[in-house]
Amino acid sequence: GPHVQIAADTWTAFAEQAGIPGAKGGDRQLKYGVIPQLRWVQDITSMMGINDSRGVNLPFFGATTDVRDREVQKNLANRVANRLSAKRYELGRDLYPNEVEDIRDFVYGEELENARKTVSAMDLLASQIPGLKVYSETAREVHDRVATWMTENGIEGATAQNTVQHYKELNSLQRAKLLRSIPEFEDILAIPPFAETGAEAVERKARTSYFGAIDTAKGLLSAVQQDLDSALGTGEINIIQWREGRATARTQYGAGLNGLKNVPEFKAIADKERDLPEDPADAAWTQFNAIAPMDFNGNGFIDDEDWDQFYQLKDSFMSSLPTNIRNYIEERRRISMTPLEQEYETAQDQYGVYRDIPKWIGFSVEQSRRAENILRDVRMLASLSPESDNRLSMILTMPGLSGQDKALAIQAMRAPLNPQRLFYWNDKPLLTKFYPDFAPNPESFFG
Repeated sequence: GPHVQIAADTWTAFAEQAGIPGAKGGDRQLKYGVIPQLRWVQDITSMMGINDSRGVNLPFFGATTDVRDREVQKNLANRVANRLSAKRYELGRDLYPNEVEDIRDFVYGEELENARKTVSAMDLLASQIPGLKVYSETAREVHDRVATWMTENGIEGATAQNTVQHYKELNSLQRAKLLRSIPEFEDILAIPPFAETGAEAVERKARTSYFGAIDTAKGLLSAVQQDLDSALGTGEINIIQWREGRATARTQYGAGLNGLKNVPEFKAIADKERDLPEDPADAAWTQFNAIAPMDFNGNGFIDDEDWDQFYQLKDSFMSSLPTNIRNYIEERRRISMTPLEQEYETAQDQYGVYRDIPKWIGFSVEQSRRAENILRDVRMLASLSPESDNRLSMILTMPGLSGQDKALAIQAMRAPLNPQRLFYWNDKPLLTKFYPDFAPNPESFFG
């Protein structure tokens, strides 16, 4: 009847794509019997590796192909979860972003065809056994872990069945912490919905590509940071080179993200991301990240004066926030850092406090900073003219200085150093660890 004829036509289409001899010219003999469901053809041809294990292309399959792609994504998500779990067990710790991305890249690059074959085999089995439902224990375990995490973090009503819905209700910090703890959940979130319009599919794929590119950039940054940490640990570089390398890597990461936001197909998504979120904490996080070190004084490079301005802007912004939002930002800053970076972040905060202690007795913080900047420029001039090291004369003849600034600098040259700076420094071991080049000389205080 007509079913046999359709199946025979389907077999011919498959055989021609597969390159089976005798298929062309209308050979209608079905070698494996009559197939009552057309999807079997795609299952079998997928298992045979035809068309990169997608199976034979049949124009009348329609939406079935989308369902199959969804199942393949679910299978890939399970594979990622299994590999991440094994790697965590091997290392005995949570994985860094680059380690997660390396596993994802391997699974999506090397196991895609095998995932397609597995999905086809399970589909064929399900079609043969009425009522058979194929569940993944791995996916269930991930959902269980996510539900447990949500419950422990104050999300009421979270169960393995509603994790995706509750995820949408989390703020950005909660999402970042969850995905840092259970990164395989991100692959489950990437599974396409059962139904979506063409426009929704285009936007979903663009968002997946955009945030996938960001994840890749984060992975690269994480890998560079681990290399820097390792090089410092083995003595290949010193802490000053480590600081410079970290700053360079983060600058390049920021430039890469800005470039990504200007890619035409990502522009609409990036523009939405630029809008301040409705949540006050997320909005504050966006504004905080917009504050960056730059050449504020316009002298062509970032110097102590620029760093002072940077710290002042950050401190001013943070002090304007409620305590809970300040804590939110501090926690989110550190969530993906290595242990060494977390120490450095603490040292940076301590260094900011150190710089807020006047360098000389009798000076205000502002006077101290101004005098330090002037004397730094004087030292630079002296280094360029070693034969003429009369710094008092340099101050008096330096162009662009007001009489008040000159008097302040001369006063600083003669004023006793403030021992509170030395006491604070000696009380903070991380300052010596990360800023040995800025360590105060005790002899200059009491010599």
